[in-house]
Amino acid sequence: MTTSRQHELWFDEGWCSIDCIQKAAYRRSKVLTVDVRRLEGGYRCELNASAGVGDSSFLTAVDEFKKDVADEGLRARLKAETEGVRNLILSAAFSRTGLH
Repeated sequence: MTTSRQHELWFDEGWCSIDCIQKAAYRRSKVLTVDVRRLEGGYRCELNASAGVGDSSFLTAVDEFKKDVADEGLRARLKAETEGVRNLILSAAFSRTGLH
């Protein structure tokens, strides 16, 4: 159900993780609350406006929340894809410190 104070979203688990949703929810925690339910194949998110937040601000926050979930998903994918290179760089950097 979608109203001016509540909005429902569905995220496919192949597209994003619960971690991405939680991080995005934290970013928008001053404007909205997010209740997440794991259902087969994904996550149902119920977004509710925080007290004192106007309809326009809430709808803007819903749009920003969607962008934040996408951003967090991309960050997670890039982190996984570059982990090997990152570890190689760190091991090379620490091998030259003389620390044991």
